[in-house]
Amino acid sequence: LGLVAIAVVGVVSSGALVRGLLAGVFGLLIASVGFDDATGVHRLTFGVDYLWDGIHIVPVVIGLFALPEFFDLIVSDVPIARRTEMGQAANASSQRIEGMRAVIRNWLLVFRSAGMGLFVGLLPGIGGSLAQWLSYASARQTVRGGTQTFGTGDIRGVIAPESANNAVDGGQLVPTLFFGVPGSVGMALFLGLLVILGLQPGPQMLNEDLPLTLTIAFSLVLANVFATGIALWFTPLLTRIAFVRPNVLVPLVLAVMTIAAFQANRAIYDLLIMLAFGGLGYFMKTYGWPRPPIIIAIILGSIVERYYGIATGQYGWGIFTRIPVIIIVLIAVGTGFYTVWIQRSVTRNRARQEAEMGSVGTPETPPPAGAESDTPDASPSRPSFVERLRPTASGVFIALLTVAFAYTLWQTYDWSDEAARLPRVVVIAGLVLVGVYAVLHLLFPSSGRRQIMDIGRTVTGDTREVMLRRTAKALGTTGALVAAIWLIGFQIALPAYVFLYLLIFGHVRWWIALFWMVAFLVLIYGFFDLVIYIPWIDPVLGDLLPDILKGKENVQEFLNR
Repeated sequence: LGLVAIAVVGVVSSGALVRGLLAGVFGLLIASVGFDDATGVHRLTFGVDYLWDGIHIVPVVIGLFALPEFFDLIVSDVPIARRTEMGQAANASSQRIEGMRAVIRNWLLVFRSAGMGLFVGLLPGIGGSLAQWLSYASARQTVRGGTQTFGTGDIRGVIAPESANNAVDGGQLVPTLFFGVPGSVGMALFLGLLVILGLQPGPQMLNEDLPLTLTIAFSLVLANVFATGIALWFTPLLTRIAFVRPNVLVPLVLAVMTIAAFQANRAIYDLLIMLAFGGLGYFMKTYGWPRPPIIIAIILGSIVERYYGIATGQYGWGIFTRIPVIIIVLIAVGTGFYTVWIQRSVTRNRARQEAEMGSVGTPETPPPAGAESDTPDASPSRPSFVERLRPTASGVFIALLTVAFAYTLWQTYDWSDEAARLPRVVVIAGLVLVGVYAVLHLLFPSSGRRQIMDIGRTVTGDTREVMLRRTAKALGTTGALVAAIWLIGFQIALPAYVFLYLLIFGHVRWWIALFWMVAFLVLIYGFFDLVIYIPWIDPVLGDLLPDILKGKENVQEFLNR
């Protein structure tokens, strides 16, 4: 499974294979943080109790993928959809029909992606995120013109991951019902419900309880059809969100994302993790580093370590001399080389077409900034050797990764052999990849631009000073929100942030800002306190606040008192 993950990293990192592998190694390193259940060793916790359980995937995903997009919205100050497309959004009925026709036209892509989602769903504990990334990356590489159009509004980039996402649930039912092994957290809850009802998952679900099994399967199909109908009904309303001004949309969505990140462990560290990976994600988005490999590695990290430990514990290092393992290794390595070969062929063909047409690129879909390829390119405008020695942002990032890998390698000698087995292999692989990256950068530079699975930053005609000022605003306001939550708590900081941001930067009328502030107050006190009773963090300045504002009692307790 770990070797298959390496092959997957090669697919989703096409055009930046070494960077993608480095990102995947970094993700495996993140997955190793925490208390090792098998040995009782605390790995890379730095004395912080929060890290005992590892780094939760939710704040990482929000920080790595959601925050950079909102930073980009603030910096570019351009809505998600252009005003020239408002007419298309207004004609929602015809657009919905066109969308359904697009699905029918791409029926082969639908079935291929659904099959991929079904296969991933059959593997317990992996979840649907991997299926979506796999199907998107596969579609981007295989459909006509996908490398140029995916990420710019190509409907096929939506059809592929959604087809896989819908198929994952059906695949996860198989190990859950027939083997009693839940395929995800949701299926674990479903399995518990079956046990409570007196049903025993296993072979009997295909014999005595076959009618119930068929009912569950058809219910899943009907649920998808029902959800599709609801989505089509609300499509006209949802499409208008894309035309909202960034400084109006950002505070509302960021407030919701902050609450979502906090639900991981309900600690202030969740928000700090979100901020840290938000900065990392924005850097990777700007300078052309693939982000999906980090998430794939974190998702698979615990599974890789568990079965790697079992395999090496039973067979030792001789596991790598067994024929099935050798075959899988060859398949994984072959996939990586095939990806590089395909990408270089696409790059050469694109360069030839642009030379014939006298074109230098497509301004509508600018590539990520700071992009130099991991593979040699025959471009005549290569930088000189002296220019390659100059420090760059990616060079600084590589240096930080080197320090992290070296520090972890040094720490592994204080751990038991079992606890250090996989982290040591991971960091050694990371150091080797750093060396490969340095050699490629110094000896085989390229002025060509990569086509990675990312649309990069939005390019505008604003001056550098304006962009820097907006970047400072994006980072400063987000950091101020987290600091305010730490000081005075969610109950005050979040509604106040929404009100002030809308009033100062959104330039909306005061009563609109007040409306949204009250809406978040109702969400916090009416839903999270009265319905699900969330334990909020204890703010630093809590002694200066009444109990209801610092989260030590909910609304019902306050009213009773």
